[in-house]
Amino acid sequence: MQIAFCIFKFFPHGGISRDLMKLARESLARGHRVRIYADRWQGDVAEDVEVVVVESQALTNHQRYERFAGWVLDHVRRHPVDLLVGMNKMPGLDVYYAGDSCYEEKARSQRGAAYRLLPRYRHFARFERAVFDPGVPTQILTISDVQVPYFRKHYGTPPQRFHPLPPGIDPDRRAPPDKAAVRSRFRSEFGIGENEHLLLFSAPASSKRGWTGHCWPFTRCPLRCIRRRGCSWWAMTMPSRSGGWPGVWASASGCISFRAGTTCRGFCSAPTAWCCPPTTRTPAW
Repeated sequence: MQIAFCIFKFFPHGGISRDLMKLARESLARGHRVRIYADRWQGDVAEDVEVVVVESQALTNHQRYERFAGWVLDHVRRHPVDLLVGMNKMPGLDVYYAGDSCYEEKARSQRGAAYRLLPRYRHFARFERAVFDPGVPTQILTISDVQVPYFRKHYGTPPQRFHPLPPGIDPDRRAPPDKAAVRSRFRSEFGIGENEHLLLFSAPASSKRGWTGHCWPFTRCPLRCIRRRGCSWWAMTMPSRSGGWPGVWASASGCISFRAGTTCRGFCSAPTAWCCPPTTRTPAW
């Protein structure tokens, strides 16, 4: 079979991008041919995979996605495939990999009525309906049952079109047999004592969301979970393109240290390898 995958933006460390490459590698292993359509592509191209980068031009993202979808469907008509799989919602798909939540639910529960007057809303709502409408034959691969009721609530999608996938956690993301030794080496490398508490801040797109938004959940924890009088703690941040150390210090210290009565010893960057698969993530606390 010739299988084609579609994705708006491919970048090596994106969750949906990694899932796409898993599907592509599995398809190749089973003897199928693979083509990938992407509007934007960052990173290397895998061997034995035909990658078509469209690079649509428009003033806004939703206009660009509209043009990308039209270009792909036209190309598929001229260069047919046996199966068209979408990693993002768009018309004309045979299969949709449901890695995103229900847009219509978010638009109605997290946005005001004025939001639904915008062209952006109309675009994404239409693209979502093109996948989940009862009269559409698109089959849906789900990675969580949580969103299925929302899709059925807004679109009345027949339940037989949803196909749950098993957990896709890579083995190298699981704690290894020598996790105690890994924990000891990690603490030794960063000078963290056995009784000190480590807070790991994973803060993608911090320039957009703000550090306070990342630190805020700690203020909602019961005090007994974070209060350790007489103990110090470290905050470890994942590497971020936006930087912003003063913001990290102010937000984290204000949210945690002031409320819990603990002392912040400082901040350090987690190893860059933690952000780059393959890697092993193990508890260090």
